[in-house]
Amino acid sequence: MKKRCVHEVTASSEQRKLSNPCPQETTEIVHHGIGVENKISYYTFEDRLTQLADYKQNNGDCNVPQNFEEYGNLGCWVSNQRSHYRKYKESKKSSMTKQRIRALEKLDFEWKLYLTFEERLSQLADYKQKNGDCNVPSSTKEYGNLGCYVNRQRKEYKKYKESKKSSMTEVRIRALEKLGFKWHI
Repeated sequence: MKKRCVHEVTASSEQRKLSNPCPQETTEIVHHGIGVENKISYYTFEDRLTQLADYKQNNGDCNVPQNFEEYGNLGCWVSNQRSHYRKYKESKKSSMTKQRIRALEKLDFEWKLYLTFEERLSQLADYKQKNGDCNVPSSTKEYGNLGCYVNRQRKEYKKYKESKKSSMTEVRIRALEKLGFKWHI
């Protein structure tokens, strides 16, 4: 029986610049008995963009989970793009360019996945103005995952009222209630 042993080898800095791959996808050396087989999987930015477009077509968005292993760890690459974008915006060294930003934004790429409480409150106020209440269905697409967020606020409120650890505060409770937020529906 042949043993399979996988070792990680770091790629050169020039090769890493191609698509900014995750360390685990740079190079893999597989030992098969006597011989050694090199499997090098470098993707250009354009390759990754095509993969991301395919992912979006199948999943409805570009929010690839980091543990998504198809396409050679596409989720890790997506996370790296967000990181390089932040560096680019801070005028720090980054592989991000204006052209890459435009290309990703053509796919409706979301640079920031997590919104602050204030940003969510603003979304909820907008939703209420259009729909008459704050009872956002979990399935709504217009506001991203606002429905899930609303349900999470109800769970956090319940924990808060039970004196359990919670992200809910009196300030948040007042702000949500000012919108007419119902804790029990």
